[in-house]
Amino acid sequence: MALWGGLAVVDLTRPGGSEVVTGIAVVALVGLCGVGQGPVAAAAIATTGWLVINGFVQHRYGELGFGAGSWWLLATLLVVVLTIASRTTRHGRVR
Repeated sequence: MALWGGLAVVDLTRPGGSEVVTGIAVVALVGLCGVGQGPVAAAAIATTGWLVINGFVQHRYGELGFGAGSWWLLATLLVVVLTIASRTTRHGRVR
């Protein structure tokens, strides 16, 4: 959902021309995908969202770039999704 949904969000919001709006929309989608997930799944979801933003919002046509801003974006996505996941996951013993 994070990958294909993120690509759909990029396609729908890109004609408006605002990379900020597109980025926020992808972060919101990725955050929703993290609801109820464990830490490993949430980290994978955040990384997928980062790849979508990096490849299709910051750098068009799927080219990845690894500047300082890109690493800050990854860290931000990890914090957002892991926080959402930790607050929406039941912490109990598995039976």
